Amino acid sequence: MSLLRTVFITVFAFFPAGAALAGSGFYGFTEGTPLSAKEYNPGLSSAPRHIINYRQKMRDTANMLTDYARKQNPQFKILAHEGRDLLEISLDEASLNGYNEARKHSPNAEDATFLQHDYQGESTPETLRYLNSLDGIVLNSLFCGKHQKNKIPDILQKKRLKIAAAEYCPKTDELDEALQDSVGMNVLLYAFTNKNNAFSNVENQIIINENAKNIFEVSQAQNILLLTNDSQYPSKEDFIKKLRDSNFDIIVIPALFHEHQPYTKDEVHSLKFKKNGTTRLILAEVNLSEAAEEQYFWNEKWNKNPPKWFKRKSFTKNNAQIAEYWHPEWQKILSAYMKGVVDSGFDGAFYTGLDNYRYFDTQTPLD
Repeated sequence: MSLLRTVFITVFAFFPAGAALAGSGFYGFTEGTPLSAKEYNPGLSSAPRHIINYRQKMRDTANMLTDYARKQNPQFKILAHEGRDLLEISLDEASLNGYNEARKHSPNAEDATFLQHDYQGESTPETLRYLNSLDGIVLNSLFCGKHQKNKIPDILQKKRLKIAAAEYCPKTDELDEALQDSVGMNVLLYAFTNKNNAFSNVENQIIINENAKNIFEVSQAQNILLLTNDSQYPSKEDFIKKLRDSNFDIIVIPALFHEHQPYTKDEVHSLKFKKNGTTRLILAEVNLSEAAEEQYFWNEKWNKNPPKWFKRKSFTKNNAQIAEYWHPEWQKILSAYMKGVVDSGFDGAFYTGLDNYRYFDTQTPLD
């Protein structure tokens, strides 16, 4: 086995065969279409001269959208889902950057001197720009489930970024403990005991630390509702009414009802007031790397002849495709999508699909 192959097996060892990046979609609790054996180990006869830094491409995509939104509205909020390895330079990203630099100066793919310095945990202007653009982050399974007591990255503690947790707690005692822990750690908690209602139901979601305070910043929030699936509601009017009748401090919803009906400015504005009359924040989900068939921009021609920048099915949605998020055509779609979010009067965006860079990492030809 070549030295290069050995190095990158070590670097990308966190992708277990068949596990298929269960956290790369928004939910992070299901896995619909795992990696095939060929995808997991594509292989080529020679080492590449340059490897794309897919993490930085994701940061660049997020920053592009954030920059546009804040030019229109300087108070526009950004909440991210996962994407922990985007926050600072991890060991595998440092190795990748070192490999590219080494290959600039030598065609010898066996030269592993770029691994002699441990860059893990370092910040760069690129990582800081992305990190500083965020108002908060939602992390999976901090308190419940197989990833119980998942550690909060140190960089988030240092930046005092607002943290929320998305939790599946099937047992009552687990949920009770998660409630206590989240309050003690000042972490917003979105928890559910029934997966059928997860991210899709207003009435059955408990409100933690319900309050009558005005909320103008993510940092002021004491609770959150992640309602990114509106399929349980047959009409936009009914959906809006249910949201108005709640007292959540932050509500995340799809940017369009059923992915194709836009909200008017008046409708969005009406959602910014809790039932008790005080203000809250309304954020729209923006998936940076996936396109679903029900979305307004979907071209029916793509069903038979998908664009080359569609690379595979989503890991969590059977009717969605993972796109090359750095491709100009996809970025045009994203830009128009974000323009709609801003024009509709949302207080901010909730970025999902951030961890799909991991899929492209597995496809890097490293044999």
